[in-house]
Amino acid sequence: MLGKYLEERGLAFSQMMELWSIEAIKRCVRSGLGITCLPLMTVKDEIDQEKVKIIPCDSSFPAIFAQVVYHKNKWISQAMTEFIAITLKHAKSWA
Repeated sequence: MLGKYLEERGLAFSQMMELWSIEAIKRCVRSGLGITCLPLMTVKDEIDQEKVKIIPCDSSFPAIFAQVVYHKNKWISQAMTEFIAITLKHAKSWA
């Protein structure tokens, strides 16, 4: 998504790396290895501590959707029940 955003604006990038760990991504950015597009909640502490900064961009990024899926006939742990409840409670404000 970030690569497409940059290409549409004529901004070239020489290399792109995809990592599955948000912490690894943040460490790469803090080390000066590049830029990233992450949810604000994942980098808020680093922004507050001035370890990273936000690069303003227009709001043309598409919406990203997440889903919680579980088997209707399987046992659901207390932790999963709480996770679902918290997600549903907070998801109302995301729309």
